[in-house]
Amino acid sequence: MTFCKVLDDGNIISVGYTFLKWNVKRHKFNVCDSNEAQFLQSFDEKEVFRAKWMKPFPPEAGKYEEVEIVVISQQEYEDLQLLLSEGENIYEDDVEEEIPEDKKVIEEPEEEKPLSLAEMRTIIKKQQEQIERLMKKTKLK
Repeated sequence: MTFCKVLDDGNIISVGYTFLKWNVKRHKFNVCDSNEAQFLQSFDEKEVFRAKWMKPFPPEAGKYEEVEIVVISQQEYEDLQLLLSEGENIYEDDVEEEIPEDKKVIEEPEEEKPLSLAEMRTIIKKQQEQIERLMKKTKLK
């Protein structure tokens, strides 16, 4: 699935992942892949957007102002969709750019210290007690 944000003059005005293509025969939109897309539907399904990189469309589909549509990650889509659904105004400059996986610094996990014999016995005893309680409850039913 391809997630996108819609920009107009530096403002993020919507997000979406449903690409549309005009069906000439039926005079309506059909859902399609991003490589066939003529339009992008907003997350709330109230608006349709168009970008220069999209396929051309016939005049009977209507008039649509071109905006900038940028591919984003699913996490960024979800974050922006939440803010937009709450009525927030989002400016592109305010959004922190996600660091690509290959550029992230991977922190070494803290080394776990082994449990002592006494700690293991305590854990085992608690688990045995828990099992016994569950068995009693099951027998009562």
